Amino acid sequence: YGKRHNVTFTAKMADPENAAMMDPTSHADNGQKGAVDSTKPLKKKLCVVLPGIGNGPGQGIGDWAAGQGYHVFSVGYANSISMAANGDTNPDTPGNTRMNQFDGKGRTPSNANTKRFDSIEGRVIKGLQYLDKVDPGADWGWFLNQDGTMRWSDGCFIGYSYGASHLAVIARYVRIGLGVSVSGPQSEGHPDASWLKMPSATPVERLWAMWGTQDEPATTDNGYKSHYTVTTALLGYVGDVVHTTVGGALGTPPLMGSHRISVD
Repeated sequence: YGKRHNVTFTAKMADPENAAMMDPTSHADNGQKGAVDSTKPLKKKLCVVLPGIGNGPGQGIGDWAAGQGYHVFSVGYANSISMAANGDTNPDTPGNTRMNQFDGKGRTPSNANTKRFDSIEGRVIKGLQYLDKVDPGADWGWFLNQDGTMRWSDGCFIGYSYGASHLAVIARYVRIGLGVSVSGPQSEGHPDASWLKMPSATPVERLWAMWGTQDEPATTDNGYKSHYTVTTALLGYVGDVVHTTVGGALGTPPLMGSHRISVD
């Protein structure tokens, strides 16, 4: 305690038993990172950072969150998989695909056959176990239950772009403590997907989305209304979209009561 903790390691280092079988597209050799600034009042929340499409672990927003007293884990996983294969119109496929990437439980139909050791949850658990050994002063093991499972009620996700949509799916199925999407979420061309319409396991009051005006996709994407304003409305995110300009008076949290923020 009383210092900035930064530990970088690969998924293979944290899980040598399964290293040889890991998907080469899952960023298993890229540096995942655990970080927290224990000189700050600790939030006792683990923020898992989900990067943009095809990118390895790490986003600047994760470094910022670590400086606010959050425990932050930048995870690597196979994050260039589409929600559904061409021609697959089954409304269950998009959610099942993203959730297979999350926990490797083999839902069908799916466009991803992610194994448990390549999944987000599998990597987070192994990562926390590793961090608890090499960086015991940061109390990483606090987020694990006695049976080795992850306590997601004390977990949160920060996701950028692809990761922004991915965390929105996860929050429908899993009760998390907090979720912040930046440059997202969107339905990825599947506006009739089941995950958009199902009851949310995470109270929507715990979910936020922020995007730039020049970043938001067009109103229609291949004929589908999938842009951030439409998708966050479908998901029931709190409030109307609040827009602010550079230097504008957005105010302080709770940001005019809205969880849908558009910025220049």
